[in-house]
Amino acid sequence: MNLVRKYWNVVSQCGVSKNNSLELNKRITIANQSAIILFLAFLASCITDFFAGIYCTVIITLPLTIWMPLLPWINSKGKYEMGLKITVIAICFYLFLSDAYLGESAANYIFYFPAIVATSFLADINKRKQYYFLVFIPLFFLVLSIITDHSLLLDKNITAKQLEMNRITNLLNCIFITVGYVYIIKSINFKAEVSLVHQKNFLDQIFNNSADAMFLVDFETDLIIDCNEMAMKYYEVDHRSELIGTHGYLLQKDLVKPQVISERKLSIKQGEKYSHQVLYLSKKGREFWGDVAVTYFEIEEKAYMLVRVTDVTTQKLAEAEAKAVTIAKDHFLSSVSHEIRTPLNSVIGMSYLLLQDETRSEQKEKLNILKFSAEHLLGLLNNILDFSKIDNQKIIFETENVDLRQLVSNIKNLNQQEAEKRNTSVKTLIDDDVPNYILGDPIRLGQILNNLVSNAVKFTANGRVTIELMVSNKTDKDISIDFSVTDTGIGIAQDNQERIFDMFSQARTDTTRKFGGTGLGLAITKRLLQLMNSEIKVSSTLGLGSKFYFTLTLPMSDKTNSLLNPVVMLENENLLKGRKILLVEDSNFNIIVAKRFLEMSQVEVDVAETGFEGVKKAKENKYDLVLMDLQLPDIDGYEAAKEIRRFNTQIPIVALTAMVQTDISQKLYDFGMNDYILKPFNPDSLKIKIARNLKNLNIKAA
Repeated sequence: MNLVRKYWNVVSQCGVSKNNSLELNKRITIANQSAIILFLAFLASCITDFFAGIYCTVIITLPLTIWMPLLPWINSKGKYEMGLKITVIAICFYLFLSDAYLGESAANYIFYFPAIVATSFLADINKRKQYYFLVFIPLFFLVLSIITDHSLLLDKNITAKQLEMNRITNLLNCIFITVGYVYIIKSINFKAEVSLVHQKNFLDQIFNNSADAMFLVDFETDLIIDCNEMAMKYYEVDHRSELIGTHGYLLQKDLVKPQVISERKLSIKQGEKYSHQVLYLSKKGREFWGDVAVTYFEIEEKAYMLVRVTDVTTQKLAEAEAKAVTIAKDHFLSSVSHEIRTPLNSVIGMSYLLLQDETRSEQKEKLNILKFSAEHLLGLLNNILDFSKIDNQKIIFETENVDLRQLVSNIKNLNQQEAEKRNTSVKTLIDDDVPNYILGDPIRLGQILNNLVSNAVKFTANGRVTIELMVSNKTDKDISIDFSVTDTGIGIAQDNQERIFDMFSQARTDTTRKFGGTGLGLAITKRLLQLMNSEIKVSSTLGLGSKFYFTLTLPMSDKTNSLLNPVVMLENENLLKGRKILLVEDSNFNIIVAKRFLEMSQVEVDVAETGFEGVKKAKENKYDLVLMDLQLPDIDGYEAAKEIRRFNTQIPIVALTAMVQTDISQKLYDFGMNDYILKPFNPDSLKIKIARNLKNLNIKAA
């Protein structure tokens, strides 16, 4: 019995697959089990007819008897529809031949009726042409049998006793097939119903016991049909009826426009995932943030939405708090930067001016020390600010022409004095294939190289530092350049080579005390290169030296001149000569520095020490350009620029600022300013910036 049950279960599952729909699997199962029932019925007919001496019907029935066990095998090969068509046609043809041979008395015609019923269950009603064809086949053969009047092949030699036995056999088989088929359908439908009930109970459990608020919403009307207990808790109601029948969007604090609702519903219906954070208002006035996810589905051609709302109020508050802390930190760093940069501008500027004068050698040495110390302090400040920007992902890279050779030369010269103190030479090796100009961010690239070179110089005594640029790949559009900085310094132990790139970290605990620095330079270098799709690498031997290297792929440039080359600098000098500039600045030291820098280029400088005075002078006099400090005693530089733009829309306004906010550029442009110069500045950078804005003015005028 167990063997029979096992065979029954195995055969029933032939062709059943997870990839099929539930309805198709149901039809395949019914077909497989029906094949077993029919096999037994046809086998019984063969045996009965054989012993009754009706050998012709045995011959007719035997092929169909053999076919039935093959049907599940065909289904297992994914050929269900083909097997069904062959089976229906074969059975109907068999009934027609059998009825024509034995006549009406054998009652073969009664098999047509369960055949019609069975076919209607086994055919896919969604495939209408196929369904109508398969249902039509038994009806066609039934009508054909009636029309032919059982006279085509009728064997008149068959005795009445043989016909009676055949008739009884057919009636019993028909009853057996009908009862078996009904049992199969009821059994499978019962299992399906039980499964659906279990699924519904399971879904109800998920729906009602969910930790999130769940809503069942009518897609057409947007009315809530049902909700779970958590929804009642979220929206502070005592019963579901208080939510059921209400418009889902009315639960939100802010009203949603009908057009927006329509657009959202259309995208949801098209299968797009919808997830959004919304501020809700409970029935008792409690505000909370909900993360909303919506799923579209249909049941019996009726459209619904399942809306899940997750309370993210705590997360939102944490994000707001973190944002407030970040803003406060940025504001603090910006304020500190301003307070430090402003006096540094005076110190560095005065150093430049004094070094231009004829001074004794010992005075010049002291001024160089003063200038270097101030610039070193500025470098430390920039490192801290830059690391904050990188950490907050607020770094913005510029794209402009970069003179690589000039950039490397400047970095060499910047570190030469410190290197000479350590009896160390700084050398450069630049491949002939390295182009004069590429497109990139000269400030950030210079910062990376200077961090590496200054670090190499710091840890090298009585040795050499080599800056090397080699081309590794080149196309018409871009070029890959290998940058390396090699020194013969103290080297780095193997177990410390990864740690040196961590912030505030150096190779040894006494390094900061002995060599100075914040421990941020290499960390900033690493992160900047990561943002530029590159990676810093190091190879080092303790006591022999280190090599830091990376590869950058940069766009090619067709520029042939550098802003800092002698020709362009001379053009800038000529462009500035004889110009009249309004300097709006309240710091006496900064006034002296900026004025002296400009007067060296034969620029006439008029000074205003307040915002109101600057606006008044700009209105009463004609100037070529305005240099505007942002921190002024009455109205700030932003408002002063805004007032100037009311009566003069053409004059370039360049901000002088020690503030370092990442969004300062946009704010300046919003108030009508054209550009800005970051304090402290040197004479060359000031001249370049002014010349660039005067050139832009000439281009617009032309």
